[in-house]
Amino acid sequence: MMNYGEHFNWMMSGIGTTSMIFMMLFHFAVLVGGIYFIIYLVKTFSKDKTTQNDNSGISILNERFAKGEINEEEYRRMKKVITAGA
Repeated sequence: MMNYGEHFNWMMSGIGTTSMIFMMLFHFAVLVGGIYFIIYLVKTFSKDKTTQNDNSGISILNERFAKGEINEEEYRRMKKVITAGA
């Protein structure tokens, strides 16, 4: 039969306890790093969508002006409204 007492004593000695503490700290650091990374990704992608929406209004306005759908007065008025909201 195997003596399980020796293994248990080794794990609870200084080396086993220290390695368990380091392993717990490592897992905690990985968990915190993962959460930080997810928050960073969410913030990054939400900024990109907001920036694209602001720029898309101006680009649509420029397109309409270039096609001749609106005149210069309407263009300036609409551009003023769009940029005031940003």
